[in-house]
Amino acid sequence: MTNGKVVNPSGYHSKGKTIKDKANNFGKFIKEFGWTGSWKEEHETGDVTLIATRDNERIEVYWNPPIPWPTEVFYFLAGNRLKLKNVSAAAKLAQEFPDAERARRGFRRRSNGMSAPLSSAPAIALLGYLEDASEDDIASALIGDTITWTNSISGEPETDLILPRQFKVTANKDGRTIIHFCGNFGFHSVYLDAVVNIS
Repeated sequence: MTNGKVVNPSGYHSKGKTIKDKANNFGKFIKEFGWTGSWKEEHETGDVTLIATRDNERIEVYWNPPIPWPTEVFYFLAGNRLKLKNVSAAAKLAQEFPDAERARRGFRRRSNGMSAPLSSAPAIALLGYLEDASEDDIASALIGDTITWTNSISGEPETDLILPRQFKVTANKDGRTIIHFCGNFGFHSVYLDAVVNIS
């Protein structure tokens, strides 16, 4: 993990005098990486929404004037959702392709000896970019969401909501990222690469 806040992980800079310019420019940028889609403006409110897709990936960005930056940014992969901090994080994911092999490595075998279903794999691919992110960026992406992870002892899935208090990120001696958090069902310490779903 890196120290300090990752301000711009993609190298992309949101340019444009208006929100519509920013949405149009972001759409043009990700088009270079195989994305298609469009943005639209709600005439009554001035809200701007951009939705772009690439195979089984989707990016959604929402602007609500007069705030000049996006109020919500989401990345979806095969039905799994990751809330992003900003357009820069979306641009980083848009430039990359999901690492399916890394996703498969993130699973633990269940107690019956069967592997976790690969339908859960996209969540690990989504979280891959967070492995090198700062604690602030990881917190921004995960706090307030419900995650499902594979228990490292039992091999069974567990689910809980990540509450904003007592959130901390550490790494073990092998460099695996661990998130520590309070949920509705108590305090948890979870390997980031053991997470199999976000909702």
